[in-house]
Amino acid sequence: FRIPVGASIYGTEYIYPDKIPHTLISGSTGSGKSIETKSILTSILNMFPEDECEIILIDFKLVELNLFKNCKQVIKYVYEVEEAIDVIADLLEECKRRYQLFQDNNVTNLNEYNKKFPKNKLKKQFIFIEEFVMFSEEKVGMKMLRKLASLSRASSQFIFLSCQRPSNDVIDNVFKANVGNRLCFRTEDSKNSVVVLDREGAELLKGNGNGIYKTGAKDIEFQGYNIQDEDIEKYLKNELIFKKEEDNLDYI
Repeated sequence: FRIPVGASIYGTEYIYPDKIPHTLISGSTGSGKSIETKSILTSILNMFPEDECEIILIDFKLVELNLFKNCKQVIKYVYEVEEAIDVIADLLEECKRRYQLFQDNNVTNLNEYNKKFPKNKLKKQFIFIEEFVMFSEEKVGMKMLRKLASLSRASSQFIFLSCQRPSNDVIDNVFKANVGNRLCFRTEDSKNSVVVLDREGAELLKGNGNGIYKTGAKDIEFQGYNIQDEDIEKYLKNELIFKKEEDNLDYI
């Protein structure tokens, strides 16, 4: 499957999570980073019903992902660091559980497992962490997040990280190797551009969704979609997506 992220001179640009599972979205205020995150999340919600996917939202900014917390696919919505650490620990245990299932049933990934057991399918998991640099001061949590990013490709647990001001202390070469999709919007300076893209240039972008998409050897300028909150609310008014008031919610 593929998730559209915007348009370039070559047409629509996509993320392919089954090939490169994890994504970093970075950019300064007004660059389009938050709108890009919302666009990707809206696409996922419309692509996968609740029996096919689970979405975990960790929103350290408290406001960016709040709009999505009542969607049926969303099983966790947290915003405190301590609670986020517990969520990452649970996701890491789920990753290990899935790998044990794969080993026991002689398959190598979630897609093969679901084909073999169509009546007992595992769900894709999408983990969104808004302003994840706030997590960096928690050594235990960051260690678990790095481990999850390195292990979770075959288990179909896809991580989407966003931040305004990336630093080498958080996003080192090992971490970047495990987060292969990078959507970089205008940065504050050339140093931030180098951290995300391994080169200067993002500081010269126009803002308002003008970005650079780096995945593997590919590095291309693109324009993200301009989706506003009222548009998102319209797309989420779907009985397969939005929870009713009487539905039980698992918020922390």
